[in-house]
Amino acid sequence: MNRSKTLSFLPILLLNVLSLAACSGPKNQCTVNCVVNGNATVSFTLVADTLPANPSILSFKVSFLGIVLTPTTGPAQTLTPATAVVDLMRLQSDTAFLGALTTVPPGTYTVQVSLSSPEITFLNDTGSVITANGAQCQINAVCTVSLTAAATPTISSFTFNATSSGQQGIELDFDLKNAISLSNGTLSVNFNPAAPSPGVLTAFTLPRTNANLGTNQLELIGTSPA
Repeated sequence: MNRSKTLSFLPILLLNVLSLAACSGPKNQCTVNCVVNGNATVSFTLVADTLPANPSILSFKVSFLGIVLTPTTGPAQTLTPATAVVDLMRLQSDTAFLGALTTVPPGTYTVQVSLSSPEITFLNDTGSVITANGAQCQINAVCTVSLTAAATPTISSFTFNATSSGQQGIELDFDLKNAISLSNGTLSVNFNPAAPSPGVLTAFTLPRTNANLGTNQLELIGTSPA
């Protein structure tokens, strides 16, 4: 994906990793740059790619209800993005910051994302009438439709290792063509299709391999989510 339009660095991702404190005295009291609990700060970003062949999608908005980090043992942590509605079409060339969890204990985690309320604006360039949520979109018309998505998105074969007192990141990648389906003239959305695998969502730890970033930088941010 081409992210040449990136405009600025995300402030929270530019923080230097805190140095370990120097401790002294009989009570092992921390005196400088103290990080008592050793938790990690985990930031989340979002990109999108690969449009379906047709119809011509102009906007694809979804509501992010939450991102859940679930450890091997212990309680899960949930991030509710500050901007709930995200237009995924804008994220084919840019990257959106979803938020950060600041007290993640060291350990191994799985990631689960809750999405709802997909809304698609499209140009019907198929040469046939398209039905979406019971409404018809005529040939060469621009239509906006709210849909009820099937299934809950899953991220398979991805685990995340949080390290003590670290600044870390997870990037979610949404595959548009796997989520949007046009079959027999009916437009639908499925957040967890049976095929292919992986389906709609994949995840990566940041920084990505061979990313052109400075020291202690995790990602470049070029847009707001909505």
